[in-house]
Amino acid sequence: MFNESLKPKYKELYGFIDIELKIPIDYEIKKITKKDIDKIFYIGKNKIKVLEFDANTFHCQIIEKAEDFGTILNTDNIGELRIPLNCYKKLRENQGWSFDKIIKNKHFFEMIKKNIRGYNEDIYIFKSNDFLLDFVYFYTPKYISKKARVKIDIK
Repeated sequence: MFNESLKPKYKELYGFIDIELKIPIDYEIKKITKKDIDKIFYIGKNKIKVLEFDANTFHCQIIEKAEDFGTILNTDNIGELRIPLNCYKKLRENQGWSFDKIIKNKHFFEMIKKNIRGYNEDIYIFKSNDFLLDFVYFYTPKYISKKARVKIDIK
C-alpha cells in the first residue's frame, strides 16, 4: 500500500533557478625544455619551478597551485610520482634511489605527507619508459563565464 505521508504535499513548483556556466574557450600552453631548469614559470595562476630535466625524467615543484592544469609529454608511456618537498630533498642528497625504488616506497612518502602540518608543496616526477624526453607541455583552460536565469513553472 502507498503511504500517505510520502505523497507530495505540493503540486506546483515555480520560481527561478540561477545557473553559472564556465565554458572553456582556449588553453594557455607553456612548453618546457632542458633550457628551463631552475626557472620559475606561471601557467594560469599556478607557480611552478623546473628542478630537473634529464634524459628520461622531468622534475618540477608546484610552488603555488590555484587551479587545475595538465601536462603532455612526448610519450604516452610514462610514470608519474608526487612526493613532499622534504622527501625530495632527502632523495637528491642520497642519489642511490632509483625511480623504481621511489615507486616501491610511495606509501612511506604518503605517510610523511599526512603528518606535515601546513603541507602544500609537491614535487612531481615524470619518467618516460620509452625514450628520451625532449619537452613537457603544461596547459590550463581559459574560461568564459555565463550566467543564466531559468524560469520554473510546474503545475
